[in-house]
Order: sequence, then C-alpha cells, then structure tokens
Amino acid sequence: MSEKNRENESSEEKKISRNSQYVRGNVYWPKDDEANKRMGFKVKVQNVNKKDDNGKRIPNVKETFVDVFVTGKKYDQLKEEGINQGDFVEIAGKASFGTYKQNGSDKTNQNNVIYPSSVKKVQFEEGKSTEFKNFRPNSIELKGNLTKDPEVFDIQGKTDGGEQKRGVRLGIAVNDDYKDKATDKWVKRDPLFTQVVSFDKETVDKVADMKKGEAIQLKGGVIHKSMPIEGTDKTQKFVSVISSDINYDEKTMERRKESAKKNVKADEMYQAPEVGKKGTSLADKNGDTVINNKPKNGPKDKAKELDNKTEKKTEVEKDKKVKAKRGRPAGSKNKPKGKVM
Repeated sequence: MSEKNRENESSEEKKISRNSQYVRGNVYWPKDDEANKRMGFKVKVQNVNKKDDNGKRIPNVKETFVDVFVTGKKYDQLKEEGINQGDFVEIAGKASFGTYKQNGSDKTNQNNVIYPSSVKKVQFEEGKSTEFKNFRPNSIELKGNLTKDPEVFDIQGKTDGGEQKRGVRLGIAVNDDYKDKATDKWVKRDPLFTQVVSFDKETVDKVADMKKGEAIQLKGGVIHKSMPIEGTDKTQKFVSVISSDINYDEKTMERRKESAKKNVKADEMYQAPEVGKKGTSLADKNGDTVINNKPKNGPKDKAKELDNKTEKKTEVEKDKKVKAKRGRPAGSKNKPKGKVM
C-alpha cells in the first residue's frame, strides 16, 4: 500500500474498521512476564448467536477462549489495576490470526489473538443480570482482498420457498502494515489471512458474484472449532469468521456505481424505435442523430463509405489504363480517328 493510500485511509471517515475485534468475558490463566513487561491470558467468551420467540438471546452451549496479549502501557495499566482469574473484562483491539503446531503432532492449528487498545474490568452489582444485550460478545470488523473466488456449497435443509439452503466460503487477506509513532513511517508486515463463512441467503447470493482480488469489508464474529485427531488424544483447532454482513469496500462500491452510470448512459443512446414506425429518428443526450436504433455515420458506416470510395477510385484507374492502351484518351467515348482505307 502506498504512503498516499495509507494517509487517505487514515483520514477518511470509515464505517467499518480495517481490523478491529471486541470481546467480553472472564479472564482465565493469566501469565505475567514482568521481566519483559508483557502479559498473556485467555478470555472465555460465551457465544450468543440465537434469539428466542421474545427476541431474547439464547447462549450457545459451547464457549470460546480468545487469546489476549498485552505489552507496553497497557501492561502497566493492568499491573496497576490488577487482573485475576475470573475477572470480567471488555477488550477492544486489533485481531491477529496465526498458525502453530502442537508437540507430537504434524497437524497445523489456527489461533486468534487480540492486541488490545482498550482493556476494562467490568464490575457488576450483586443481583443484577450480566446478560449481554444488543451485541455479539466476540465481534470483528475487517477490510481486505479476496484470496480466491467465493466457494458456494449446499447445506442441509430447505428455505421457506422450497429452495436448497446454501452457504459460502471465502478467504480474505488483511493489510497488517502499521505506522511507527517514533519514526512517523509505515512499517511493512505480512498480511493476515483468515477464512470467512456465511449462511445468510441474501449474503450468499450477493457474495457469489465477487471475484478474487476484489476489496471487501465485513462485520461478523470469530468462531473457534476443535476436531479430534484420529488415533490420538489431541485435537486440531480451527478459526474462522462467520458473517451475514459482507459488502464491497467503499471505494469499490463507488467505482461500481460510476461504471453502472456509464452503462445506463450507453443504453440510453440505443433506445428502441416505436413499434410499427420504420425509420424512426431519435436523438441521444449529446444531440447526435440516431436512426433505426443505430447512430448515423457511426464507425461501421464511415468504414463502409471509405471502402466504397476506394473501390470506385480503383475502377477509374483501371479504365484509364485500358483506354490508354487502345490509343484513345482516358474518358473518351469515341473511337480514335484515322485514315479510311
């Protein structure tokens, strides 16, 4: 990404962040590395994706553990406030996705780590509900480019209209460059890669036409899954983003709108003549005459006219040569005069 594009991105008003993740949950297994001023812990997040008939969210049975890694000033803040097993926290920051291998296994695991810009301990009054309201406790916003064409697949069940239910799977690469405050220069980093899935019908239909390399933006939640490794007591871990809000990014949407406007203008120049009227003349918005739904003296007509002139000129040249051989001037219709024998 160029310096100019980076500055434009940082200065423009953004509806969706390039990379931000938000979680709420309880702290588990805090590990303090005081010598290097860093701390790591897990946040146990309860997945809240469904609602009952009254619109109340129903927690899923399974829970997710999200890794949090704190350094620098945020480390000093947490040391001062104190953070312990079981504390309920709200964390907002930058998401990271990576891979690692467990000891004794050749399987690759995926993980999701948050580098927080904000960590808040939440205190609840005794007897008051701690139910999450109007948000997902593990939400994420991303902007990036598709790493492959979206893959649409069938899932179990039918829609209310009797159609086969479908899902879509796509890969996204997110720019991970950052600006060093000390040097005021951008630091190049490898992009982040993650998988995104959606089972929302409207989203599936919309995303299916997208292409590799196109810039998109999305809102969703991070899901973690574990699969047992056959023949061992270990599991393989997977991370993906589930979303029902996937769109082209703002700049791509503007380009597509401009392209659509140009196509509309082109269509207006080729309006069909009224039924039953031959030789109907129309005029487009530029004032050029259009006859029989075709532009007068268009490129094809001009080329044809030029060919006709060239052909006529060639015939005249041939006629001159033939008449010259017969001993009469070119263009003369009378026979040459001579002595009558």
